[in-house]
Amino acid sequence: PSVCEPNPCKNGGKCLAVGYNTYNCTCPAGIGGVNCTEDIVNECDSAPCKNGGTCRDLLGAFKCNCTEKFSGKECEIACSSQRFNLVFLVDGSGSIELQGKGNFQRSKDFLISLVREFEIGPNQTNVATVLYSQHYRIIHRLDTFYTLAGVENAIQGMDFPSDGTRTGQGLNVIRNDILKNLGPARGDVPKIVVVLTDGLSKDSIVGPARALRDVGVTIFSVGVGCCYYKPELNEMATDPDQDHVFEAKFSDLQRIAGSLRENICSAIDVCRNNPCENNGICTSLANDFHCNCTSSWTGKNCSIDVDECTANVTKCSENQLCHNYPGGSRCLCSDGLYDHNCTIRCNETKADVLFLVDSSGSINQADKNNYQRIKDFIKGFVKAVVIGPNDTRIGLATFSSQNSFRVRFNFSEYYATHELVNAVQSIPYDAGGTYTGAALSTIRTHLFSMAREGIPKILIILTDGKSEDDVSGPSKSLRDEGVHIVSIGVGNAVYSELADMASEPDNKNVFNATFESLFNIFDTLQETVCKVVQNNIDPCLSSPCQNKGKCKRFLNGFNCTCPAGFTGEICDSIQEPNKCSPSPCLNGGQCKNTNQTFRCFCARGYYGNRCEFVRAQWVKFVQRHRVDFGEPVAKHASLCSAHFEQSCYEGSLAFSLDGMTQIKRNKVLIKGSVPTRHAVLPEGPEVLTDRKRRQRALVRSFVRLKLSTDVEVDLMSVEIYTKDGELMHSAQIHQEEEENLSEESMEKDIRVDPDTPEYDEPKFIVFYIIVLHIFTLFCFKCKESSPTATMKQDGTMVTVTQSCSKCHDNYIWKSQPTVLGKYPAGNILLSFAVLMAGASINKANETGGSQQTELEGAKRCFSYLQRLGLTIGIFVSDRHRGIAKWS
Repeated sequence: PSVCEPNPCKNGGKCLAVGYNTYNCTCPAGIGGVNCTEDIVNECDSAPCKNGGTCRDLLGAFKCNCTEKFSGKECEIACSSQRFNLVFLVDGSGSIELQGKGNFQRSKDFLISLVREFEIGPNQTNVATVLYSQHYRIIHRLDTFYTLAGVENAIQGMDFPSDGTRTGQGLNVIRNDILKNLGPARGDVPKIVVVLTDGLSKDSIVGPARALRDVGVTIFSVGVGCCYYKPELNEMATDPDQDHVFEAKFSDLQRIAGSLRENICSAIDVCRNNPCENNGICTSLANDFHCNCTSSWTGKNCSIDVDECTANVTKCSENQLCHNYPGGSRCLCSDGLYDHNCTIRCNETKADVLFLVDSSGSINQADKNNYQRIKDFIKGFVKAVVIGPNDTRIGLATFSSQNSFRVRFNFSEYYATHELVNAVQSIPYDAGGTYTGAALSTIRTHLFSMAREGIPKILIILTDGKSEDDVSGPSKSLRDEGVHIVSIGVGNAVYSELADMASEPDNKNVFNATFESLFNIFDTLQETVCKVVQNNIDPCLSSPCQNKGKCKRFLNGFNCTCPAGFTGEICDSIQEPNKCSPSPCLNGGQCKNTNQTFRCFCARGYYGNRCEFVRAQWVKFVQRHRVDFGEPVAKHASLCSAHFEQSCYEGSLAFSLDGMTQIKRNKVLIKGSVPTRHAVLPEGPEVLTDRKRRQRALVRSFVRLKLSTDVEVDLMSVEIYTKDGELMHSAQIHQEEEENLSEESMEKDIRVDPDTPEYDEPKFIVFYIIVLHIFTLFCFKCKESSPTATMKQDGTMVTVTQSCSKCHDNYIWKSQPTVLGKYPAGNILLSFAVLMAGASINKANETGGSQQTELEGAKRCFSYLQRLGLTIGIFVSDRHRGIAKWS
C-alpha cells in the first residue's frame, strides 16, 4: 500500500509520496508542520475584524466576535438599520413530531433565538407569526407586540396543531392579510418572510411565492428534518438560492441561526443596493445611510454634480474657457482656436452645423447622466466656435422611435452663444427606439434646405446603438447634396454603421467613445470641422494633388498641374509617353498614338509616314510632262530620280564599308521634294537587274494588299527603307491602274465553285506579318484605323481576333473551315497525309514487320477518322498489296 494511504496529512493537507516509506505534506495557508498540525500564521495580525469586532486566532483561520449590530465573517454586515417587517410561517403538520418528539419545541426555540438578534420596537423590527398545517392560524400580527417579551411569549405559547401541510395557503395569508394595509409608516420598510417546513406542500407554492416576491418581499426557505423537498424550497425562496435557502436537522437548527441572521441583515441593509451614485461609498447607519462621494459629486446620494469651473477648481489659460460637465470639467479652446495647446486658429468660421442627437431609451439605461453628458458635449462645441449670423450657425434635432423626430431649433433661431447653451440644456429626453435613417431623411428636407448657399454644411450625429432602419440611402443622399457627415458613437454604437453614414475618410470622420470619455475626442472633432470649412473655402489646403502636382483653385473646385510622367485629376496615374506631342505629322496630318509609336493620317494631297510627300504635285507633274499620259493612266506611268533636281537629294551614302572604293551612292529624296525636271525614258526594253526585280515584286505585293481593302485610295504609295531608316525606293500607282496592269505583273485569277469540298479547295501559305498587316489596317465593322489583332494557333489553323477601341467590338476570323464543326480541315488533311506517307501510330514490334506495321497503321487511322464521324467514300493509295487488298 502507498505511504499516503490513509492520508497522514491533517487539516486538509495533501500527501505526496517521495520515496520508499517517505512522504511530504502540502498544507493549507497558515498551517505547517510535518502532518499539517501546527498553526504557523496568526491571521489576527492583519486585523480582519471590522466595526469593533474582536479577532480570535484559529488553526489556519480566524473568527471574529462581532458587536451586537454587526455580523459576517469580518463583521462587515451591519444590522444597525433594523427597521423592517419580519414574518414567520411555521409548519405545524403531523410529520414534525413523527420525526422526533420535541421537534415542534425545537422549532419554536429556533424562532425565539432568531428574534433575539434584532431590536423589537414600533420604529424598529416588527414581528408576526403564522402557524399552518391543513389550516392556518395567525398567532400575532406585526402591530400586536412591540416588545421582545411579547413576541417571545406569543411564539412560546403556540400549540402543535398536527394534520397536513398546505404551505401555499400560508403564503397567501401573509400577502393578503399580514402585509396588507400596513400604512405609510411601515409600508415602505423592508419585508422579510422566513418559511420553516419539514415536507412537501399539498398545495402549490409557485403562485403565492411569486406574488410575494413581486411586491418586494424577501423569502427565506428553511428545510428541517428528513422529508422536505429541496426544489420546492428553491422555488419559494428569493434568488440567489445559496443566500436564501437553508437546510438543517431539528437538533441542528441553532447552528444555522447565525448565518440566517447575517443574510437577513444583508437583505435589509440599505447599502446592499448601494443608494450612492457616481462611485460613492455607502455606510449603513442606525436608521439611515451615508454616502462618501468623489470630489466631482455631492448630495445625499452623490447625485449632484460639483461645478469645478464656478468653484475655480479647474484652471484654464487665457486662450481657453472652462467647461463643466457631469463628473468633471475641461479647458476648451475658444474663439475658433484648436489643437491641444489652442495654438492653431481656424481661419474660416462660416458654416452651418447641425447636431442630430439620439434620444432613445438605451442612452440613460446604464447611467441617468448619459443624456446630460451628450448635451454638455454639444454645449462645449458651441462655446468653442465663433457663433453669429455671418459665422457659424447651429441647429439641433433629436430622434428615437418612429415619428418621434423633433427639430429642437434650426440654423436661424439663435445667434448668441449663451442662448444656444441654454437651448441645448433645455432639450428633453424622449426614450424609445432608434430610427436613425428616418431622421436623416427628414433633416435633408426640413433643415439643410434652410442652409446658406455656398457655405459648408456639416452634420454631427451622436448615437449609442444600431439603427432599426436603413441609414445607407439617406446618408448617401445627404453627402450627394454636399453635406459633410461626422459620426460619433457612444456606448454600444456599431462602427460599421457609423462608417456607413460618415463622409470619407473614416479615420477623420468616425469617432467612438464612452459617455464618460466623450470630451477626449473634442480636440480632434474641432480640427475635423475646421478643415472641412477651410477645404470648402479653399480645396487646395488639403493638398489633393499627388506626386508633387501643383493645385490651383477655381470656382467650385480645383485643378492639378501634374509633373512629367503623371496624369489624372489628382496626378495619381502614370502617364504613357505621348509620341504625338509635339506632332511628327507634317502638312496638316493628324497624329494618333499606337503601341509604343504613332501613325499619321495625312490630309488629302499628302502621303508618307509623316505626310512629308506632296502627292498632288507629283501627279500634276506627271500629267504635264508625260507625253503618253492619258485616261486611264498609262500602265507604266512612273517617276524616277531624273525628274528631281540634285538639291532634292541627301548627300549621305546609303552604306559605307571601310577600305572599299567606287561604292554606288543611293539617291535619297529630302522630305517634301517635288519633281520639276522632264526626263525622257530611253527607248527599248528596260533592263531589269535582280535587285530591281525584287523591289518591283515587293512593291506589287504591297500595292495589291492595299487595293484589296475597302479603303478609298486615289493614289497608293509605297516606300521601302534600308535598315538604317533611309528611303530606298518609292512608288505610286493609281487605283484604276490595278485593272490595267500587264500580265507580267499579275498572277492568274482564282475562282472556286461554292460547292467545292474542302479537300479540293486550293490552299496557300500565308506569312504572319501579312495577316497581321491586314487585320490592323482598319476595323472591319466601323472602319476605325489601327485596331489591335491577336492570333492563336491550332495546328495548321490560325484564329485572328480583331479588337476595336472605338466600337468595342471583336471580329474573329479563322483560316480554315472545320469538320463536324470542331476539327480544322487542314489538320485532318495534313494528319492523314502524314499517316498515309508512312508514319506509324503503332510499333513494329506489335505486328512483326514493316509490311504489317503499315497495314495496321492504316486500319487504326481509318478507325479513328470514322469514330470522329467522318465518312470515307474513296481511298487512293500507292502502298503495297496488303493495304490495297484490305481497302
